[in-house]
Amino acid sequence: ISPAEGSLEETLNTLKYANRARNIRNVAVVNRAEEREVGEGEEEVLRLKAELDRLQNENRLEQAASDREQELESKVLELQEETRRLSNDLTKTRKTAGVLEEKVRRLGARNLELAQERDSALAALEHARDMASQVGGRLRRMNETRDIEQ
Repeated sequence: ISPAEGSLEETLNTLKYANRARNIRNVAVVNRAEEREVGEGEEEVLRLKAELDRLQNENRLEQAASDREQELESKVLELQEETRRLSNDLTKTRKTAGVLEEKVRRLGARNLELAQERDSALAALEHARDMASQVGGRLRRMNETRDIEQ
């Protein structure tokens, strides 16, 4: 505030500001929420905590399922590889079995041939024994006859 005429406008602005500041009335009010609003807020907090727990459990379950899925995919790959290997082994075994069956067939035929040869040889041996026995009998009779003549 100044009596000089050059400061008149500034002085008027200062006085107006002071008047406005003097008319401002502050009333102290205790900031209390109504019980209903507090209860709703607590319910919202509990609901959000339950939602958070549910989402965390879902996330754990999804992670466990994902881990299990990867484990099963790995197992499937292992089983597919084992199936391929066993299939190859089976093919080789079938080939070997075919070769062995052919050998068994040929050996069976050869065994039959040898059995027939054995039977023929036994028959010939029996015949030779009979002949030897007959010859031996004739020789004895001849010897006996000669012994008697002498």
